[in-house]
Amino acid sequence: SIADLDSKIDGLLVHSDNFQALQLLGRRYRESVKCSYIDPPYNTASSSIPYKNNYKHSSFATLMNDRLAALQPILTKDGAIFVSIDKTERTILQHAMDDVFGPDNRVEELIWSMNTNNSQAPNYSTNHEYVLVYAKDRPTTELDRDMFREPEPGYEEVMALISSLNSSY
Repeated sequence: SIADLDSKIDGLLVHSDNFQALQLLGRRYRESVKCSYIDPPYNTASSSIPYKNNYKHSSFATLMNDRLAALQPILTKDGAIFVSIDKTERTILQHAMDDVFGPDNRVEELIWSMNTNNSQAPNYSTNHEYVLVYAKDRPTTELDRDMFREPEPGYEEVMALISSLNSSY
């Protein structure tokens, strides 16, 4: 239950229709989520969702706009959202995210390299998808220097060595 989650909210994975989950969580966790990742259906043959009257792109835009609008109030002022998408609906998703978060809060578009067709394509291989990154309030989010950066491999070990040598030198 949601009441049992209060003391365990460091990480929460919701496996549900995300709109219903966001409606449920939104009232209780307003401005308390620092980072969100969503992986919507992409409107491709393998992952399409049923649409009435073949209005695929406008239905996808509405679906995403509703979910992003429900998620936006849950994010903290310094929070960010990461959304995976392929080329089919990438532009539609960007417009929806611009509408909800504002184009000034767009942080970046990441390219996620992956093997999407196992070299079975008759022409070019599509080996990437996109991750659109938006902040709720970009200037505030960027004050947290660790939000969008990971330390270089070995960084912690070097810093520990420097710390241990500082007393001698």
